[in-house]
Amino acid sequence: MSQPELSLALIGFGNVARRFITLLGETADRLDFTWKVVAIATRRHGSVVDANGVDTHRAIAAVEANQSLDHLGSAASPRSGIDVIRQVADLCGDEAAEGRLVCVETTVLDIDRGEPAVAHVRAALEGQAHVVTANKGPAAFAFHELDALAESVDRQ
Repeated sequence: MSQPELSLALIGFGNVARRFITLLGETADRLDFTWKVVAIATRRHGSVVDANGVDTHRAIAAVEANQSLDHLGSAASPRSGIDVIRQVADLCGDEAAEGRLVCVETTVLDIDRGEPAVAHVRAALEGQAHVVTANKGPAAFAFHELDALAESVDRQ
């Protein structure tokens, strides 16, 4: 039986997200799935979307050299995390419907409002993606809303 391939959209690409990608690569032989990054969105370094897969080594090198990610894709990518999530949900509709689209949200959090994490989680769930977040904001500020939304699209 073949392993499912997950499509990952990374919203935020700081130390946590870059280390997450490195760990996935280091443990690939022990995982029961394969993966590809289909999008990376950052506030400082722009974004890249490619349904065929983003070269994560080049993305990490670009960010660590304080360069833009915009040049890594074949077409212009949206600037906001929400727009990237929506574009990925459209491009990866089959993966989303099959439960293989995952949004990994690791942005900086406004502790007074829980944003932009709440909006990112909401947009990802609306696009039928599973969501992993490093932020407490979505649970603290919008747990009931997001839990109901996740249940309505059969996601976690």
